[in-house]
Amino acid sequence: MVVLAAAVAATGSYIALSTAHPSAAAPAATQSSATTPVPTPISTVPPATYLPTPPPSPPGACRTAQLHLQTGQIEGAMGQRFITYGLRNRSAVACTLFGFPGVHLLDAHGGVLPTVVGHGYFDTGPATRVLLRPGGWAFFTLQEGVNPYDTDPQPCPTVTLAITPPNQHQALTVPEAIAPCGGRVSVSPIRSTGELTPIR
Repeated sequence: MVVLAAAVAATGSYIALSTAHPSAAAPAATQSSATTPVPTPISTVPPATYLPTPPPSPPGACRTAQLHLQTGQIEGAMGQRFITYGLRNRSAVACTLFGFPGVHLLDAHGGVLPTVVGHGYFDTGPATRVLLRPGGWAFFTLQEGVNPYDTDPQPCPTVTLAITPPNQHQALTVPEAIAPCGGRVSVSPIRSTGELTPIR
């Protein structure tokens, strides 16, 4: 501040005059109106994975309890008799048969008799897997000799046929008896075609 002195003659006194300039007002602080952006959350859930549907499992082997054994067509020639048998799937589930059935001969009391079993094809070709849908049929042929050998009992005794499906342990029987001399029989592999006429 600058002080100027002026002489006042009348009073001989001094009057101090202030010539100071008012200071400039400090600029007011300016508040920024800008806002900080909020980041968008990123999902961490993995995308859904769609796996292909696996194919259905193939049908399994037919169990004895699923099957019904039935006698079919009978033919004879030159001392041999050929009998067609049918196996029907009586269950509600499809199954398969492959190979030769097991054969046993039983006496009137259900006892197992000596049985000589051969495998023959009888023009059926090699064994193939047969699919039996519910109610479906598979077939095989049994050959029995009706002419006795010298050492065979005469007449050849009547017996009951017991058939075991491939890969099973329980047998099926039919009411019709057979009389293979010497207990000698041959059986074909299971096939998909056959004759059940006349049905017995």
